[in-house]
Amino acid sequence: MYGRRQWIERRSPKKCGGYKKGNCPVRKGQILTVDIDDISPRGDGIAKIRDFAVFVPGTSVGDRVTIQITEIKTTCAEAKIIG
Repeated sequence: MYGRRQWIERRSPKKCGGYKKGNCPVRKGQILTVDIDDISPRGDGIAKIRDFAVFVPGTSVGDRVTIQITEIKTTCAEAKIIG
């Protein structure tokens, strides 16, 4: 029914944690102060920014830290502590 080109055009656009790419609540290099709400299975702290997960290594639940976004992936972001 559809050729390859038509099928590719019908797929949904790449998303960023439920946000369309380019419309994510964080940007690479952005500096934020966040509260750590949860811990990932590998031990990284998880902060939520408008329901978008940001993984911060070396943190625990309840920590309030200043972070810098280092990488943005399709469903989450990673950050490092700067203060």
